[in-house]
Amino acid sequence: MIEFYSHNKLTTTTSATTTVTSTTTTTSRTSTTSTMSRTSTTTTLTTTTVTSTTSTTTMATTYVPSTWLYTNSINFARDSHTASILTNGKILIAGGFNNGNFLNSAELYDPSTGVWVLTGNMNTVRAVHTASTLFNGKVLVSGGIISSDDSNSSELYDPSTGVWTLTGNMINSRTYHRASVLNNGKVLVTGGISNSNLQFASAELYDPSTGVWTKTSNMSTARAVHTATILNNGKVLVAGGENAGGILNTAEVYDPSAGLWTKTGNMSTGRMTHTATVLTNGKVLIAGGDNSVVPFNTAEIYDPSTGLWTNTGNMSSVRTAHTATLLLNGKVLIAGGDNTVVPFNTAEIYDSSTGLWINANNMNVERVNHVASILTNGKVLVAGGSGYSGQLDSAELYA
Repeated sequence: MIEFYSHNKLTTTTSATTTVTSTTTTTSRTSTTSTMSRTSTTTTLTTTTVTSTTSTTTMATTYVPSTWLYTNSINFARDSHTASILTNGKILIAGGFNNGNFLNSAELYDPSTGVWVLTGNMNTVRAVHTASTLFNGKVLVSGGIISSDDSNSSELYDPSTGVWTLTGNMINSRTYHRASVLNNGKVLVTGGISNSNLQFASAELYDPSTGVWTKTSNMSTARAVHTATILNNGKVLVAGGENAGGILNTAEVYDPSAGLWTKTGNMSTGRMTHTATVLTNGKVLIAGGDNSVVPFNTAEIYDPSTGLWTNTGNMSSVRTAHTATLLLNGKVLIAGGDNTVVPFNTAEIYDSSTGLWINANNMNVERVNHVASILTNGKVLVAGGSGYSGQLDSAELYA
């Protein structure tokens, strides 16, 4: 039986699954982790010693005018789901968890109408899975929790038909893993947790041209609930997470051309359930997270050219399991999350030109384990998550 993170605390769930069959309904409300990695035959690692540097910056309390407006609600309240930006500008959300049930339903948001429409159901209920928009426009969903177990199954959503089709299974069942679309079109999956609650160091590659998963070299450290970020040079930065040894401050970089992992500088703080955002200057902003007990308001910057981490300004609030979205103006919007107990509706903006955080207007609803997507019009769509009374069906727009 797999353990389920709820507001960042491990609890065990034996929830039943649920299947939704409608495909045409629309909404009408308008106000709105012990560590063991499985053996891989391709374990390869190169190591580079890097010394991280730190600097101290004070947090900002400046306020920036901003607006959160309700849009139509999603058809099914959910958290721990995924959101994918389609090539037509619509947003696909899939799966998740609702009141003891795992979902296989999926919905499409049309920014031009503000309406959610149910689309085809996934073949498998799942939550805490990954979703990746491929170069061919289809969406690959992989792994996740399915009732009391995790899954190795994968399926493809075709926006032109609204139909999900099973594709090759991953080599390992996993959840709380991460998926990254590489510049060559393949998808890299890293880490995660297995049915026996063991974290993986393993990584695998999905080839859309064949529908097959193959092993690539293992990470140096088993980890789950980490971040994986595509750098401007095409490499993948993996940072933080947890394993049997505790909360990790380590980071490593995957080179797709060589299929190898290289250790890079350590973060100043071990953290999980944080966010990672590539800034317009190519650096990576890590914000918030927790060490399974204490939530953080700290943030740090990774410079790919040096492999060094530097502390930047602190957020005005501790937060974990929040969202981070790069805005069209190059700033980063942080929204929601919790302090491992109480969900937040607060939001703030990071300005990379100053290294400071600016308070933004609050969302209309407190939410954690939600999703956030940048729309083509520059607005940010936030949907679902959990609040004080359970899973949410509300959605709102930041402008």
